[in-house]
Amino acid sequence: MCDMPQHLMEPGLFDAAVARGTRLCLQTEYLPRAQDADGVMVTVRDRLRGDT
Repeated sequence: MCDMPQHLMEPGLFDAAVARGTRLCLQTEYLPRAQDADGVMVTVRDRLRGDT
């Protein structure tokens, strides 16, 4: 069990994920999703550039 504030834990998790090949994007916004019989379509907006 670890009781650590998010602002201290998140940088370590971020660095560890990137070191293992994860591509992370900050400043993004999760938009509504659409689900059908084939799966789920998720849209994300880049808040810096404004594109989706």
